[in-house]
Amino acid sequence: MWCAGFSEELAQKKCFKLATISSTRVKAPAYGRTKTSSNGDAVSLNPPGSEEVDGGGGSRRSTEKQIIQNTKTSFLKCKSEVLFASLNVLTSKTKDKLSELANRFELYNLDVLSIQEHRILHSDEIRYRQCGENSTLIHASCTQNSIGAVVGGVGIMLSKRAMKCLVSVEKISSRIMVATLSGNPTTTIVSVYSPTNVSDQDEAEAFYQELSDVVADVPAHNFLTILGDFNAQVGKDFKSFAFHEKTNRNGEYLVDLMFQCKLTSSALNFKKKPGKLWTIIYRNGAKGQIDHNLFRTKWRNSVMNTECYNTFSGMGSDHRIVVSRVQLSLRANGKRERVVRYDWTALRDKPLAERYGCEISNRFNILMCSEDSPTELYQKFIDTTNTVTDELIPKLSKPIRKAEVSDHPKICAVRDKLGVAFNSHSLDPKCHDKREREWKNSKQTFSLPMML
Repeated sequence: MWCAGFSEELAQKKCFKLATISSTRVKAPAYGRTKTSSNGDAVSLNPPGSEEVDGGGGSRRSTEKQIIQNTKTSFLKCKSEVLFASLNVLTSKTKDKLSELANRFELYNLDVLSIQEHRILHSDEIRYRQCGENSTLIHASCTQNSIGAVVGGVGIMLSKRAMKCLVSVEKISSRIMVATLSGNPTTTIVSVYSPTNVSDQDEAEAFYQELSDVVADVPAHNFLTILGDFNAQVGKDFKSFAFHEKTNRNGEYLVDLMFQCKLTSSALNFKKKPGKLWTIIYRNGAKGQIDHNLFRTKWRNSVMNTECYNTFSGMGSDHRIVVSRVQLSLRANGKRERVVRYDWTALRDKPLAERYGCEISNRFNILMCSEDSPTELYQKFIDTTNTVTDELIPKLSKPIRKAEVSDHPKICAVRDKLGVAFNSHSLDPKCHDKREREWKNSKQTFSLPMML
């Protein structure tokens, strides 16, 4: 009886907890439970009545977020490597392309693959497709242009281990998709496909503004990565390890985004040969670096390497896959600011002390305003004091520690013998040649039995 009452009470609590969730959110299916039709296509997993994809080609903000609760498995760990990758597949709507993509994904042990331009059109917000034994594709629908052709589409392919850590999936627009994986820190993956560099400027600005809003909503402690085709060329005027000499229009938007949201492009942080940097080859034979894997600068020490590979060339895409090797690092970033030490004994000089007080008083009176709050007045006083101190008070130099030389008689005698031996060796040029000949002879004598 007690067990039955306890289970009923627990069930009521769970029902109350689920009722507090917004009605637009639905529970995502567990891994391996995705239903497929007789022809192999994925069946809709969304509740009836969900909004259909706009066929006009315009991107919009989705209101649906699929959630899995009570996921305790940790995705990122300090002692295990995780491979994040990004690839523009151009198209993957046929079964052969999806099979090839899954085979390559499993062959090279990738954990997360962000894909762009899959060109799979459907009426659901998010679909789950079991592509292989160890790969699941989560994708949003592409759009249709004015002549009815399918374009774009983003998705994320996850390994079996990553699927066990999946917490939620959200479609922001036809160009942005967000997935969250459990752990400490929580992993947030954003798959993006930016408008081209020759697209309308308003469309490009709207995309980067929407992406900036998405990044702002991600908690500061999350391990955030943005993978995708940005169509952005970053020049060496921004990063010396870049592939291009100059930055194009989309590249300027990307640089502004990285500065604003404290992001870094991992491919630009490692010195590589040009053959390891380019991500696309155009029809005229020219090469470019337009695909980027972005990470929060807070976790940049966790990114061990980023390179481009031809291993997915069987997909028929003109892009190369960009792979980042990540191993969670809890080491602090950057260096501590150097603390400046002042010689406050200088204020024992009365003229300097009087000048020091007058300078602080005069400058602070100029900055004072009747509308300032006490906090603002205090901050102005601190800034004024620091400025005057830096100008008038001399700084203390860092003391130079000299090595203490022992004067013990035995140590002095050994030190003298070492000095004599070193001088005799350096003055005799034949000594080095003699030792080298002896070493070669001993090497030949040692290798003789091996030859026999």
